[in-house]
Amino acid sequence: MATTQFESTDARRAFPCFDEPAQKAVFEVSLIVPNDRTVISNTLETEVAEHRAGYKVVRFAPSPKMSSYLLAFIVGHFDKIQTKTKSGTVVRVFTTPRKKTSGTVCAGVRIEMHRVL
Repeated sequence: MATTQFESTDARRAFPCFDEPAQKAVFEVSLIVPNDRTVISNTLETEVAEHRAGYKVVRFAPSPKMSSYLLAFIVGHFDKIQTKTKSGTVVRVFTTPRKKTSGTVCAGVRIEMHRVL
């Protein structure tokens, strides 16, 4: 598993940026990963394309304007639970392998929170 934790000044180690809370930007994330890995970032995937044998390029929608330390990407083996609220909002929960039952409980709680709030 590979994850990011850029707070407070580590984003500059991953990409050129002004790594200061007052400096904000829109991020367009694309990652090249093995075909058998799941990739998670701040926004939804917009495209998955073949890169070369055994690899894919995953592109994400542009992020909202935000500080660099909030940017996240995670690569690994994950199970995904995806459902929708009654109003159509997509709720996604990712778990490590064989923990999908816990994720289903979390998704249910999130849907109920959406209904109440």
